[in-house]
Amino acid sequence: MKSFVLFAACMAIIALGSLAHAYPQKLPVPIPPPSNPPVAVLQNSVATNSKGGQDVSVKLSATNLGNNHVQPIAEVFAEGNTKGGNVLRGATVGVQGHGLGASVTKTQTDTKIKGLDFQPQLSSSTLALQGDRLGASISRDVNRGVSDTFTKSVSANVFRNDNHNLDATVFRSDVRQNNGFNFQKTGGMLDYSHANGHGLNAGLTHFSGIGNQANVGGSSTLFKSNDGSLSLKANAGGSQWLSGPFSNQRDYNVGLSLTHHGCGG
Repeated sequence: MKSFVLFAACMAIIALGSLAHAYPQKLPVPIPPPSNPPVAVLQNSVATNSKGGQDVSVKLSATNLGNNHVQPIAEVFAEGNTKGGNVLRGATVGVQGHGLGASVTKTQTDTKIKGLDFQPQLSSSTLALQGDRLGASISRDVNRGVSDTFTKSVSANVFRNDNHNLDATVFRSDVRQNNGFNFQKTGGMLDYSHANGHGLNAGLTHFSGIGNQANVGGSSTLFKSNDGSLSLKANAGGSQWLSGPFSNQRDYNVGLSLTHHGCGG
């Protein structure tokens, strides 16, 4: 009897082995977690204008549209002054990834909304290369009926740690105006930022045949929510002509900037 039970058990094991060989089990294919949903970022800023009124700007951009390798760029914006006058509105589209980026911006200035009649007056295109410490870009701005500007720039990270960051940028712009007055702009800028959201910048620009202009600016984070979705910044800046026909002329501005990162879909 015991031999019969042992024989039956052996036959059962062999049968199960045959079934397993004939119908092998497939391991479940791991499903990657879903990527972060797109996030809408709304930015509003108000700044003083030396000619009167307050300059107001609104920009809506979308982030997390791509993946870890490629990120599309999409934003719309509008700028105006509280005293009235022209309103600038436009849109930017582009793509960036692997240290490369390209974008195109179309804008229009008019005194009223024309609905779907979107005829750009200013067209901008940019091609940028960004590495860990060095970067370069070329851009072209065509202001229809006014000017054509071609700009080349190189940037470098001078210093960086967990709290402090210092970048340096040099550039040259060739400006051709439709009225025949052409000139070059060459200059440089230092840009410092702190991990807490504070920053300072200073630059010097030479306008060929005109003179030199110095610029300084700063910003400070006044408020930031615990989740980082809402922040309020104060900024201030000024410029002064150091030489040329505009020598000693100054311009100042102060403002506030509110940024909100909305929820994804």
